[in-house]
Amino acid sequence: MVKPKYNTWIRRKRIIIFFAISLIILLIAGLLAMKSIYFWLLGLLSLPFIYITTVLIITYYQFSSGGGGYQDKIHTTVASLLQHDHRQVLDVGTGSGALAIKIAQNNSHITVTGIDSWSKNWEYSKQQCEYNAELMGVSKQTKFQKASASKLPFTNNSFDAVVSVLTFHEVTSVQDKASLINETLRVLSPHGEFVFLDLFRDESIFGDFSTLISKLNASEIQAVPLEDCLKLPSILKSKHSLYYAVIIKGFK
Repeated sequence: MVKPKYNTWIRRKRIIIFFAISLIILLIAGLLAMKSIYFWLLGLLSLPFIYITTVLIITYYQFSSGGGGYQDKIHTTVASLLQHDHRQVLDVGTGSGALAIKIAQNNSHITVTGIDSWSKNWEYSKQQCEYNAELMGVSKQTKFQKASASKLPFTNNSFDAVVSVLTFHEVTSVQDKASLINETLRVLSPHGEFVFLDLFRDESIFGDFSTLISKLNASEIQAVPLEDCLKLPSILKSKHSLYYAVIIKGFK
């Protein structure tokens, strides 16, 4: 059976780069005599790269469908928090279309629009989204469009619901994250529903969490740590992964 191509949030290029650096350092060290100080210095130099490579590989495995499947579990969690009486849903930062497709599968009356910049740094594409939607039988319910989360090409109040998973912290062109999130809320209709998952507790990115929440243009907001909704393995609870992950949901 042909399966959809849902790439993980861990880029394979990063794994390859750190693995290559580790290997090169070790190869150079291997050419030196063990009594040489440079052998030991290079060995020490390789340790952080070996550590990062190991963490990336294990994290990739936990997110992947062939491993722990936690990327799909997270999408399922977010989709389950969304009410199913909506007609027009927007997925900001759709990636390979996994969340948009899952929401469409949950309700045959829903139309989901997925937007993404699909930059070269990521291993996603619009064509990949369309391929996955066709494969999963929801191509007529889904639309995919290239756009930036910082300036959505939609009029105010265009959607009944908006969702986003681990996208806002990646938009480095906008430092004021409250204004970035409010841009997504702008296209949400009055009393419309939103469900966002991101590293909202990371103050280095989003600032003070309470201040962030107070600046959002929403009438009702609930904040729930991801781990309260989904039991995570230790590697995904680290500060380099989903330690700061929080779901904020509510209504405009």
